[in-house]
Amino acid sequence: MRILIVEDNEGDQVLLRKAFHYADRQVQLNFVTTTEEAAVLLKKETVNLILLDLNLPGKGGKDFLKEFRSDNIYRKIPIVILTSSEAEKDISECYSLGASGYLTKPSNFKELEEMVEALCHFWGKVTFARN
Repeated sequence: MRILIVEDNEGDQVLLRKAFHYADRQVQLNFVTTTEEAAVLLKKETVNLILLDLNLPGKGGKDFLKEFRSDNIYRKIPIVILTSSEAEKDISECYSLGASGYLTKPSNFKELEEMVEALCHFWGKVTFARN
């Protein structure tokens, strides 16, 4: 399974890399720090899942989600929002823009490991069932 992670926080990137390493060694991770970098990578590579932070430099996660979902080529790729925001407004807006899921970043590494393991288990089955 190939996962694109759009996350500008270096510390969060390190933690996500470790959590995925412990959860599933067969996952290939691609990290980018902006939605512009994500758009460039998606033109060159195929991914099975996108984890998208909302608060990014430049064009934010919601804008990317809106543009991405309007393009028929990318419409089938699941996008799970992974952010620190627990605001109902953000959650409902992301789902209305086409998010496949919305997760709040855990407060400790053990919870992050559990979340990543659940992501791999669920989305691995979903993406391979579609192929």
